[in-house]
Amino acid sequence: MKLQEILKEASIYKFDRSLEIKDKANRKLFLDRWPIEKIKTMTKEEYFGLDKDSFCYWLEFKDILAGAGGGNASKFGIYKSKESGKYIKGVGKNRIELSDSEADAELGKIKKTILDGIDLAKEERIEEIESMENPIWDMILLKIFTIYAQHNFLTVLSKPVLLEAAKSLELQSPEVLKEYSCIGLNFLVNKKIGILHETKEWSNSKRGTFLWTIFKDVLNIRTGRNRRRQMGIVAFYLSKFGDNFKNKRFQGKSWREIYTLFANNLGSPDKIESFCNTLKNLRDSFDGYHNNERQGWKEKDGSPKKLNKSLQQVYDKYQSYSESELWKKVSKYISENFAELEAEESSDYEFPLNQIIYGPPGTGKTYSVVEKALKIIDGEAFDDLSGFEKHAECLARFNELKKNGNIDFITFHQSYSYEEFIEGITPKVNDDGSISYEVKPGVFKSFINKSKNKKAKVKFSEISDNPTVWRISLKKKNNPNYFDDCLEAGLIGIDFNVDANFEEIDFDDHFDKDNIPGKTSLNMFVNEMTNGDVVCVFNSATSIKAIGIITSDYKHNSIKKNLHMHTRKVNWIDNNVRDIYELNGNKKMMTPTIHRLPNINPSSLLDLVTDMKTKNASNDELNDKFVFIIDEINCGNISKIFGELITLLEKDKREGNGGFPLKLPYSQEDFIIPENIHIIGTMNTSDRSIAMIDVALRRRFVFEEFMPKMNLIKEFVEDVPVRKIIQTLNDKISILYGRDYQIGHSYFMDKNLKTIDDLKQVWFYNIIPLLSEYFYEEWDKLNAIVAPFIKIERKVKGLEKLHLQTTNLYSFKNISMSNSEFVKLMKQIDAIELDNNDELEDVA
Repeated sequence: MKLQEILKEASIYKFDRSLEIKDKANRKLFLDRWPIEKIKTMTKEEYFGLDKDSFCYWLEFKDILAGAGGGNASKFGIYKSKESGKYIKGVGKNRIELSDSEADAELGKIKKTILDGIDLAKEERIEEIESMENPIWDMILLKIFTIYAQHNFLTVLSKPVLLEAAKSLELQSPEVLKEYSCIGLNFLVNKKIGILHETKEWSNSKRGTFLWTIFKDVLNIRTGRNRRRQMGIVAFYLSKFGDNFKNKRFQGKSWREIYTLFANNLGSPDKIESFCNTLKNLRDSFDGYHNNERQGWKEKDGSPKKLNKSLQQVYDKYQSYSESELWKKVSKYISENFAELEAEESSDYEFPLNQIIYGPPGTGKTYSVVEKALKIIDGEAFDDLSGFEKHAECLARFNELKKNGNIDFITFHQSYSYEEFIEGITPKVNDDGSISYEVKPGVFKSFINKSKNKKAKVKFSEISDNPTVWRISLKKKNNPNYFDDCLEAGLIGIDFNVDANFEEIDFDDHFDKDNIPGKTSLNMFVNEMTNGDVVCVFNSATSIKAIGIITSDYKHNSIKKNLHMHTRKVNWIDNNVRDIYELNGNKKMMTPTIHRLPNINPSSLLDLVTDMKTKNASNDELNDKFVFIIDEINCGNISKIFGELITLLEKDKREGNGGFPLKLPYSQEDFIIPENIHIIGTMNTSDRSIAMIDVALRRRFVFEEFMPKMNLIKEFVEDVPVRKIIQTLNDKISILYGRDYQIGHSYFMDKNLKTIDDLKQVWFYNIIPLLSEYFYEEWDKLNAIVAPFIKIERKVKGLEKLHLQTTNLYSFKNISMSNSEFVKLMKQIDAIELDNNDELEDVA
């Protein structure tokens, strides 16, 4: 882009002042939490602990000014490993585990760099900053400068974007500019923007937003995470099929030439050699993991290499692919295009367990949930595609995972209750017309139970989606080998000397006539056990001696032999003595012949059986990530719906993280949320009930704001400047009602708007009703927003003496107007020009 083009864009640039207000508020929030004096004294845990209040977490995830995500945790100099609890420096081959004293020394260097850098940044001594020995990434140090020395830096961190801006602003020769870090480029660009006539009065927030808007397209649309995934896929292909198919796919090429082929697409021109080495190392990692004959990486003890999280995800997803299937994936990476190479390991931070997406109507909140869910479960969401093609693929995969049980989606409403969400007592009409009551699990409890049982169902196909665990005693007075006989026959049985055939005789009728002991146990065996339930054989009060899965309905044994009269077939999967005291909630088992074990999770019980193979299971069946989505989460009575669940949401209260179960009030079952369950809520900020969200819930969710994205709105429909009109409306709405009530971009995207008729439909059936709701009967404000579409219905006479402000009755014009009249009225909607010299507080 030429300098004159930049100036032209600047002269017509419309800036959302609410972004400036947000930047100011977020900067203050950061400085209140991390003043200079706090940086001087902060500990390792305060710098990079694994909680969500460390200095590094604030820099990367708190949405303060420009984003500093991506890359890997080494960008902060040192980071704490979740696995070992030790502090680490570097990644990959350069990864070093530090002692406490070494970590303290490294932190001292980091703090000195940050504090000295801030002083130099405030004094504009950029050459000294450029020559500093910097133990953290330049991007991270630059973000710190945008907070602590904000007047000298723009809210843009990307070196490619800043380099392109610097070239276009004709600051120095391209060769000289390349030598600068992102810090130096940012400072130089800000200085230049500060003296141009069109931009010299702009705030730094406006300058940064403007430059990002016009130069961000120099970045390849693929994210760093997606490039890492692409590298992993290529490396996996070369490890699994490369040697056998080398001549077929890469005829006459050496391995270095093959690596270079992919580098031309996935690496930047000045990093080809680095990319080739990285690809070879990733391939060696897979070879070491497979223990291939070709030499790959090994652990220090000579054992096969363990894969990091991102490579393990690639392996799990593609290990069952044939050569031709996987070749379709990798062949598209051989092209002339390229993207900047980033580190192959992902950050130590994970997706939030609990998050809420909030914003005005039509900003794509529900739309984005699909992509978020896929990234949590699959690790990617068709990032090599874009637009509606990407969303179609994402939606198909989303529905597939939903059907498979990894995702569930519900919507809250005003009458939604705890009983529907967790569990409740529901009436049941019996065969004789009487009514009984039973505890029924709600949608969230059922989802948790299914997630826990999914792995077990992969191993044991007979198991049901939501099985009950039973304990039974297999003894017979006249047969000391009865237990062994049951194992050999593949069944369980009881009798209590009741010879009735309940396949033919009604159970309740029989016991109405003869109140025989054993009725309760027999009722459980005949009527309550079901196919797919799990049964354990009693050995002692704390142990069992066999595990099986029930595979048949109740059967009456007419040929008694040495077996009981009432039987069910069982697939015995284990006949070892196993202590289950801890699995049973540290409770001893009851003495009756048969009873439920409600404290034992079937999946945890079946994990004791280690000799079962899962090699035929699909990747989806083995996927251990689950996402529960609550649309319109603020439309329900949060405290009433969640109940005691609010306590269990926190990470350290989850199963597997030292959490403890709570006893549910209806069933008296112990309940806990596993650590692999992600909860995503969506919230419409135009609904005033957002103010009533329980504070306890607020503290347990990460909130992400979705605001209208003007660049996604179609610029023109024929000659109607749609984007400019919506920006005008949103400016007015923000001032007159609040920024949370703006009109979202989804109403005006290209898929919705092809003709003027399309635009009329959206305008009269979506926008006008929305404005009517926001400004009900406030015609003075509606006049200020959409005056051309308001008509005076008629004047009302004789009310002047009441000193009313108006004696007119108003109404909206309707869709019956001609297209030409509609276009004329749309063009009459004028923009509000905000004075950039006004104080932010005045605008707010």
